[in-house]
This record gives sequence, C-alpha cells and structure tokens, in this order.
Amino acid sequence: VWLLKQSDIDPASRLGDYNLGTQSPEGIFEGYRMRQALSSVSSVVIHDLSYKPIEDIFGFLEFIRREVTRSGLPELEMLQLSLSTFIRRFSSSLLDYDDIEISELNKLLTNVETHYGFIASYMSELQSLAKCLEEFRSDNFSFNPRQPTIERLVESYQSDDISVLCPSIATAIKSEARARNHPVLKKAKFVSLSKLREIAPIDNLIVAGWIGRKQMREIRNSGFARHIDLVFFGFEKNW
Repeated sequence: VWLLKQSDIDPASRLGDYNLGTQSPEGIFEGYRMRQALSSVSSVVIHDLSYKPIEDIFGFLEFIRREVTRSGLPELEMLQLSLSTFIRRFSSSLLDYDDIEISELNKLLTNVETHYGFIASYMSELQSLAKCLEEFRSDNFSFNPRQPTIERLVESYQSDDISVLCPSIATAIKSEARARNHPVLKKAKFVSLSKLREIAPIDNLIVAGWIGRKQMREIRNSGFARHIDLVFFGFEKNW
C-alpha cells in the first residue's frame, strides 16, 4: 500500500486530451503514425541502480509482507505501511534531494522507527533492520542514487532531443527548474507522461523509475522514442 499526495498522480490521458489549440488533428494523427512505426524498432536498455540501504530495506519489507499474511499482526501491518511509504517517497525523486524532500524523508523514517520499536523486541528476524535505518540517518539523504546515472546518460547522447520521464506533473516542474542551471542536465526536458504523449516521438527517453505497470507497457509499445533508457533500482523491476 502506498500513500501518495494528489500532486503525485498524473491523470491518464486519452486521445482527446491532446491540446488541439497547439496541434491540429492532422498533426496528432501524423504523430501517432510515426510512433506506431517506431514502436517495433525502438531500442531499450535497462540500467541497474545499486544502493544497498534501500535494497536491504525492501528485503525487510518483503519479509514483513509474508509475515502479515501469515500472522495478521496489526503492529506488523503498520510497519509494512510505513516502510512502503518511505520506499515509495525515496524512489519517487529523480534528482538530489532538496531541503523539503530531506525533511519529508526524515519524518517518514521516524515513523518507520516508531513502528519498528513496537515489534523489534519479539521478532529477532527484524533486529538488523535498525542498522539499515541508521545508515539513512547517518547519510541524511545527501544524494539521490539516480542522478549520476541520469547525468551520464544525458551526456552520452549525440542528439539534444532528450526527455526524462517524471512520475507526476509536479515532479516534472520541480526537476525542470532545478536542472535549468545544471551544466549537463539542462540539455534534457523533464516531462510527465501526459506531456510525453504530446511531444512524442523523440530521440532519447530516460525513464527514471517505475511509474506503474499500465504506463510502462504504454511506453514500451507506443513508439514514444527511438531509444529508451530505464534507470531502475532492483526492486522496481519486480513491481
């Protein structure tokens, strides 16, 4: 179960959602035809992100889910919910965390620690979770593991027709503003899925995180880009 803000949701668009004020019906269908032609020939590369603390915490979450199914303990259910929310928030940002994001993550981490404290004393399997949580505390979210890979990819492209897909409109706006003065990232556009549908087809698309099964299938099959790079944590590939 994920707890999301309304701003984290990018409502699904239909064909009629295209802005007819800026694009004629003929232009829309020409773009659709080009995307269909690209869908069978576009290349896709998966880039695995390795960040042990978040992978370890996800391992604990999987264990807790099994235990909740077996035992139904309400304390475990609350720990499961708080861990899920923390992981989703940690992985939803694309660039290094700003002060507001760090504050949010620390509050979510405190919530995890609170629920962990209720059950740690009588579940020995969870005792090492405290060490994982402490790794986040000591690091204080000083960097986002996604950003170096996004930078490397943007720098490697020959074409300047680059878009980075964001999980929501709000994230796209924030990331675009922060990237504007970055020496590498300023080459890329940061877009929501609804915006990507409008501007496609493009040369290079970076999908920096899982955005939902239906949406991922659309990205793979709709010819949005000639080349797609997927930047995923290991656990995201199992969602």
